[in-house]
Amino acid sequence: MSVFLIRKNGWELILKILSIPNKNYFDKKSFLLYVTFFKVLIIGIVLIKIGMPYLNDEKENNQMQFAGVYEVKSSESPYQYLFFHKDQYLIFMKRSSEKMTAFHYYVSFDNQIILEDEQNRVSKHFL
Repeated sequence: MSVFLIRKNGWELILKILSIPNKNYFDKKSFLLYVTFFKVLIIGIVLIKIGMPYLNDEKENNQMQFAGVYEVKSSESPYQYLFFHKDQYLIFMKRSSEKMTAFHYYVSFDNQIILEDEQNRVSKHFL
């Protein structure tokens, strides 16, 4: 449809395909104003959709965000790896059994990480 609309005589080709007479509502000047409005509206929506991830990233970067896998170097810790998921989940992997335990986490303004498990138990830890 876009290819037809880009062409100079796009409406004529569409009307021929649909076998509608040449003179109709689509040829009126009032309809052309609607076409221009809808083209600008669609281009605006596309530009907004393209720009939204960049605006969201800037807002989220103000908060302390973690992402990725971290290896625990301490031999005293029972955990081998920490996984920080992008949807704010913290996953601990045990050294001995490779069993994983997941928590939903938040970072508070006073640099505390707040962990919430599946039973909605909450614990706070300093970073």
